[in-house]
Amino acid sequence: MVNVVLSLVGSNGDEIVFDNDGDFLLTEGLSGIGIPDTQVTFADSASDGGVWRFTKRGIREIDMPLMILGASKSALESNLRRLSNLMQDRRGATKLRASYSNGEIWELQDGHYVAAGQTTLDSNGNWTRWVITLRFANPFWIRHRSESFSLGTGGAQRSLIPTLAEMEVTGSQVIGDITVENVGDCDAYPVWKVRGPVDSVTITSQDGLSFSYDAIIPLGSEVTIDTANGTVVDQNGVNRYSNLGSSPKMFTLPAGTSEVSIEAVGSDQDTLVSLYYQPRKEVVH
Repeated sequence: MVNVVLSLVGSNGDEIVFDNDGDFLLTEGLSGIGIPDTQVTFADSASDGGVWRFTKRGIREIDMPLMILGASKSALESNLRRLSNLMQDRRGATKLRASYSNGEIWELQDGHYVAAGQTTLDSNGNWTRWVITLRFANPFWIRHRSESFSLGTGGAQRSLIPTLAEMEVTGSQVIGDITVENVGDCDAYPVWKVRGPVDSVTITSQDGLSFSYDAIIPLGSEVTIDTANGTVVDQNGVNRYSNLGSSPKMFTLPAGTSEVSIEAVGSDQDTLVSLYYQPRKEVVH
């Protein structure tokens, strides 16, 4: 049976694990780790009722009822201060981590303390109860370990694609399909890396959404296209967004299996197009 242990990770690098063996215990009443709140938008209809427009997941709010222990009153105070310092977000967000017994790690990565870190009347010198409320701008659990796929002409040893022989090579133009398996439950945002030489590259989803990079990438250079943040940078971190073709559609990868087509003009055996993504899901248990 796979078990999961929750912990809080602060921007200060500290991690407090709620495993029932330490001074921080997660008690009954945990809420907010299931399906996040949803915003559904309807428009008025000419007939009865309305017309659905779109649905999106909202900000996730989690209440964590805790018992904090200490061998003495001063030790208890130190533990309370440790928890408080962990949730300070001046240097970055707090993470809620779910560590599975099979080694998998998933995180809610953009959390901020909002309320309820107060001592209750039933506390004493060696323990107290707090209910911590955190809000997460990104409501999805993100897996630590990423998935990656590549397409190139330099040999299968540099690629995770088992069907490189099916790639079509015409002169200096490479046309290939990558079969991507998104193992998460939700759409994933891929990060694309294009290593030169290449004159231009066009990447198209199975739904017909596409974007292109219409500038030369010389041998030894690389461009990274981050679809989540909408950024395009070279190997030195210089912004190259202006080199994208008109009306770029930086598509996501749907859950399950999908096909992505790649056309690279001016490529040779050193050209490599790859992607990686971190799977996302809504629920841990």
